[in-house]
Amino acid sequence: MGTTDQPPLQQLASKAVIIRAGCLLCVRKIDAFGGQWEIPGGRLDEGETFRDALARELAEELGVDNAWISGLLDALPADPLPPFPPMHYLLVEVAASGLQPRLSDEHDRYGWFSGEQITRMAAAGAFNPSLARALVPLLAR
Repeated sequence: MGTTDQPPLQQLASKAVIIRAGCLLCVRKIDAFGGQWEIPGGRLDEGETFRDALARELAEELGVDNAWISGLLDALPADPLPPFPPMHYLLVEVAASGLQPRLSDEHDRYGWFSGEQITRMAAAGAFNPSLARALVPLLAR
């Protein structure tokens, strides 16, 4: 069996679930997916734990270096996005007390959105549908 017969490696992304007053912190991307809203976080580097990766991503994307990173809430496959390799998201609870985001050059806006707003954004193609399906129930608890 040649290497071309090998399935693509799964990639993991640690994503911050930051909820304040029933609303989720979302950031808007500037890159090739400009206009897409997402939650802060990113891929795990080799040897990183999901907490280490998320702490690094929160510092890079939001200028936050003292976030209280709690536990894993859920793990789910991302919607396929060829030509990129398959991705799984690790949804991680992060405390929001006193959070004042300072955006990096990856994002141009942030906002706090209700479950209803996230559902509408996903329907309009402005938010990842698989993430929306996982996140909206978390906002209702």
